[in-house]
Amino acid sequence: MLLDQARDPNQVSIAQWLKRTQKQDTQNSIFVFSTSISASPRRVYYFYLQALQFLADVSDQSINIAALPSAYELDLARPGSYSFRIDLAKHLLGVELSFESNPLEFIASADMSTVAVVGVLAAIAIPAYNDYILRAKIAGALSQAEHFKLAVSEYYLTHQRWPDADALKTSPFNVQNQATQEAKGVRVYAEAHTGNVVIRFTSGQLNGTEIRLRPVMQGKEIRVWRCKSTMPYRLTPPICRQ
Repeated sequence: MLLDQARDPNQVSIAQWLKRTQKQDTQNSIFVFSTSISASPRRVYYFYLQALQFLADVSDQSINIAALPSAYELDLARPGSYSFRIDLAKHLLGVELSFESNPLEFIASADMSTVAVVGVLAAIAIPAYNDYILRAKIAGALSQAEHFKLAVSEYYLTHQRWPDADALKTSPFNVQNQATQEAKGVRVYAEAHTGNVVIRFTSGQLNGTEIRLRPVMQGKEIRVWRCKSTMPYRLTPPICRQ
């Protein structure tokens, strides 16, 4: 084999080959490394799709991976090329890392693959951020509900009955910032004769949904609060999923 190579009339030096095929000018180089990995762009593309599916699962979002173009449809390059070079010239030292048809180029290129990735990321990230805002609003309402739960517990401990409509007009049930709550699209209040604490959303995407906290008795004391929600499962607080 070495003899055949030595007798080959079309011999090319390594420097010429690197310059022609790898776009590497090694005239001033003291170290050069170059390689190619078969099918790396396609493998990376499918890794991206798996990552997107994982993000969708974590954020409770739906995504149809099968609707995205395949690596074949995108006509991705088969090999991915990588090179590293150290150049030394008079008073200069240079280090260069080059790549072609690899993950970084795949992300930075202005073709359909980039459009697909950015589009899917937007389709996942925007709803996920929106859900984050809604969950924050729900968490704030649950925090307000703690005030009413405490008030109901103390009232029952003192009177051995649930507060009626007249009792709810007095402190600590008559929350002064009720108008502010409603302006924010949420109303938190204690229900007469049942002891239930209700969180009702009156605007936005949560409009019409509610969380109902029901006291469960053990003897003459409230043992635990049971939660029931009418909102979508992905937004339902963990305490209401039990």
